[in-house]
Amino acid sequence: MVGSINYKKFSYDKSFRHVKKAKEFEKAFKEVQKPWVEVLNKISEAKLAYHRTSGKLHRARRAEDITSCDVSASDEEKKKEKRKNIYEKLINDMESKRSAYQVEMFKILGRADDFERKRLEHFKLMFTALQQATSIENDARRTEMFEKFQRAISKHNADSDIEVFNKNYGCETRTKWPVFEDVEQ
Repeated sequence: MVGSINYKKFSYDKSFRHVKKAKEFEKAFKEVQKPWVEVLNKISEAKLAYHRTSGKLHRARRAEDITSCDVSASDEEKKKEKRKNIYEKLINDMESKRSAYQVEMFKILGRADDFERKRLEHFKLMFTALQQATSIENDARRTEMFEKFQRAISKHNADSDIEVFNKNYGCETRTKWPVFEDVEQ
């Protein structure tokens, strides 16, 4: 009874620590991503404003009313250039900050990888202990059970699991960064 209580305390405590650690990683990711999301939103807004202004100017030129409203067309031209400059500046700012952003994100991912590696190695130890506990010497199915456990344990590889995660969601994902897109007339 006492052993059962100690086991529950240890297991529940470990579960709560794991959840707490996962939430810490999530919070760290959000903190690093917050200014980056703001930059990407500003780029999107600047791109939209630039494209709208370019479209307005293009329509004004095609309307052949430009001769009667030269002031309007030059104002639109100035707006277009101003918005183009803002848009290009935001793209350039993003480019200059990208490597620092990636370094910060990769640090967090590295810490998460280390934490996950320890957790998966602990799982492997527990699985091995379970396998050994269930290997009953006199049981007729002993050999079959032992082989199935050995196959399952041999397939476990913490680095491979982390590599799959990183290729799909982490440091090695292919990211499509925004680039300046001029308006085609």
